[in-house]
Amino acid sequence: DRLSPRVIVLDPNNPEVVYAGTYEMGVHKSTDGGTHWQAVNNGLTWLAVRALAITPGALYAGTDGGGVFRSTNGGAEWREINRGLIDKTVRALVVDPRNPRVLYAGTWHGVYKSTDGGDNWSADPKGLYDVDVVALSIDPSNSSVLYAATNPRGVWRSEDAGMTWKPGVQP
Repeated sequence: DRLSPRVIVLDPNNPEVVYAGTYEMGVHKSTDGGTHWQAVNNGLTWLAVRALAITPGALYAGTDGGGVFRSTNGGAEWREINRGLIDKTVRALVVDPRNPRVLYAGTWHGVYKSTDGGDNWSADPKGLYDVDVVALSIDPSNSSVLYAATNPRGVWRSEDAGMTWKPGVQP
């Protein structure tokens, strides 16, 4: 079968290591810059992967119905980390570039935040809640500023690390 990735991330410590998230075949890993691939799905009980995020110590997979999984050994083993994540349809993951323990997950019903490397998640009903979030991005120079692409309500912006959101200029 051909690999049909939905998302790709590079290992920040080794650009020859590439991870691809697929919709039906889980996560695949290449250690030679994408020439050869192998499945790395041990413990990944949900193989519809829509989002990947990587830090120097962890790889995260957001799945379409199974929530978030974390691997601390390059994808060799995965563990589900969904405490507090009520909506398990994760469409986007992003890591704070200044603090790799802070993650955001975009779901069908808004943005969830973790401040402990994904062990616990929370959503603020005053924030971007009950909205289909399809993509997330963090300002690399100011990690308190986040952007969320939503369907069908356009792009939203937070200036306080996801506590409150306001609509931005629509593309």
